[in-house]
Parts: sequence; C-alpha cells; structure tokens
Amino acid sequence: MPPTVDSRRLDDRVWSVATRSSPVVIQFVLGVLLVATWLLGRWPLISNIVDAPRAEVLVATGIAVVISVGVAAALFRRDSSMARGIGLSTAASAAVVLIGAIPYACWLL
Repeated sequence: MPPTVDSRRLDDRVWSVATRSSPVVIQFVLGVLLVATWLLGRWPLISNIVDAPRAEVLVATGIAVVISVGVAAALFRRDSSMARGIGLSTAASAAVVLIGAIPYACWLL
C-alpha cells in the first residue's frame, strides 16, 4: 500500500532536521524577541504606562511569536522535508519562547 500524503508530511527526515536545527532556530526567535523589546522600549507610548517592563515583554513576545508562526507556516507548506523540519523547529521555538516569557513577564515588577 503506498503511503498517503499526510504520512509523508512528517517523515523521519522532517523530525531529524527539526531536532538538529532547534538550537539554532531558537536563537533567531529570541533575537526577534530582543529586537522587539528594544524597539518597544524606545516607543514613548509604552514607556509612559505604569507596568512598562511587563507590557513591553508581553507585547514583544506576542510580536515574536506571530512572526515565528508565520515563518513556520510558510516553511511547513513547502515540499522539501528540510524546509518542513525547519518550520516545525520554528513553531516549537515560538512555543518555548511563549511558555518562558509569560511567567517572566508576570515576575517583573
């Protein structure tokens, strides 16, 4: 019986590429988070509110996650298993950043 299209979407090559590229991809997602936080810190509207650090981190996290999920969706639609693996790694890195940044923002004063 030939494999179906869905079973070929996440084959062993995709998982291998996703596993090996995760340490590199998460650096780019954290870089987007850092740049977004820096840009928001320079914006006077965010700097004048009471919970400025918390708001900056939460908004920057949202920006980084949206950009990362968009890139992951674009990569995951490709036919190449390498591109799908990097897309899967990008989506997982966005989830890790989201899970880590929300408690950090709540911890900030």
